[in-house]
Amino acid sequence: MIVGLTGGIASGKSTVARMLKEQGAIVLDADAQVRANQIIGSDGYEKTKAIVGEDCVLENGAFDREKIRSKILKNPTILDALEGNLHPIVRNYYAKAFKGLDTKNDLIILDVPLLIGYPTESLCKKIVVTICADEDERKKRAFDRGGM
Repeated sequence: MIVGLTGGIASGKSTVARMLKEQGAIVLDADAQVRANQIIGSDGYEKTKAIVGEDCVLENGAFDREKIRSKILKNPTILDALEGNLHPIVRNYYAKAFKGLDTKNDLIILDVPLLIGYPTESLCKKIVVTICADEDERKKRAFDRGGM
């Protein structure tokens, strides 16, 4: 069975995914795929660079996520373009992963921050939304890891 796991920033999604994995579930992490496709030489790197601009690339080739967040706040269409670039890559990852799995009998968790209202939602038989942390704790976690 395919279950979507989603939730807001720093809500405990990764903790729940880890717990489910420890119990034998197969966890497919969308964020990990996005990060993997934003490194030099990956499918999404050049497209991401074209969307966010050269000024968002650090000397080592990594993306300056703070600068990208700042640009998105000023121009939300950048986020739409990034999602349009990366969502197909994640869906392709799922399609490849499903080929080696029994999607009827295995418990497959799609760990996806943006699930509701996106095409990946249709893959899920059930959806779990994490709200394991109160707002102050979520803010602290997000700031501590540079997510805000």
